[in-house]
Amino acid sequence: MPLNADDFKRLVEILAGWPGWRLERDRLDFMEEALRPSPRAHNLLGQFIPGGNSHNTAVRAVSWLDQFQEDIPDREVTCLLIAALRSKVGRREQADLDAIAGRLNCPVPISGSSLEQENNEEPKAGGTTPPDIEHMPPDPEPDKPDSENQQNSGRQQKPRNWTIPVVLGLLIGSVSCAATVLALVPEAQRGDLFKTLFPIAASSTATATIATPDGVPTIALTASPLPPCPEGTGPNGIKAGNYNPYRLTDDERQWMWQAWGFEGEPNETWGGMPCGTDYGSPDLNFFAMVCERGNVGPEGYVPGGYDPQSLSQSVRQFLWDEFREGGGEGGEIAAVGYGGQRCPSSP
Repeated sequence: MPLNADDFKRLVEILAGWPGWRLERDRLDFMEEALRPSPRAHNLLGQFIPGGNSHNTAVRAVSWLDQFQEDIPDREVTCLLIAALRSKVGRREQADLDAIAGRLNCPVPISGSSLEQENNEEPKAGGTTPPDIEHMPPDPEPDKPDSENQQNSGRQQKPRNWTIPVVLGLLIGSVSCAATVLALVPEAQRGDLFKTLFPIAASSTATATIATPDGVPTIALTASPLPPCPEGTGPNGIKAGNYNPYRLTDDERQWMWQAWGFEGEPNETWGGMPCGTDYGSPDLNFFAMVCERGNVGPEGYVPGGYDPQSLSQSVRQFLWDEFREGGGEGGEIAAVGYGGQRCPSSP
């Protein structure tokens, strides 16, 4: 569930206005703290760029997490940012963060490392303000009855469900048997028998073949490709795609909006629509488009990933602007340790 425009703007304001966001080193330390509870923390931190002014870096961070969406089922990774930031700001900002967290359906309580715990307390009558969870003891009191402790640990006492492993085992066995039967049939007749055993309608969609170790094909899996992108190029040579809206100019966003046949003006959080080849994330889609566009910069460099130590500041600035690390409107000085972005390969 992506942030709406008002929540996006307010979260950026709170983060950019927090004094702990002013220095690059402090930003990195904070993001490490915020993302520590996530099993995807290492991958997420590898994409974070702390350089730039406070506001642009806040926009980039919030947009990046919002585009990433869930790090585990039913939890937006933006919830981790909100949880870590909540304990560092004033009551007014906390109230706004709680409201944003509610609209994102963030797990409660919203408090740092305890984000994944369940809130089993009933709200007090006549009040809607959440309790001050940060100062509550993290462990249950020793005099609590066993029935309550069992309720809190109910998830750990659930019996294992063997249905899925059994079904998967039967499915794999069936595929192996089918492969064995096909291997015994003459090659000239194999296609007709395959169609009889596995009637799959002819389709223009892309197909992938599962093969046994001896190379005998088994079942062809169909995969529906994304629809083709609108043709043509827009401002700055952009092509239609699904991109991180933070990296787009207003003119580029408007051109794509009209290329898809929409009227009026798009919201500033709109970054396009999935089409053509998808590289796994809106950021990677944008990087692939920039690399394919192939603008040539100082000293003959083209967009890509390079050793930062080998680059002059002019080349570094060219790469920074091409990949829009400072946002669609640009105007930001490239970070000293920046070396561009690796061009994604076709998935």
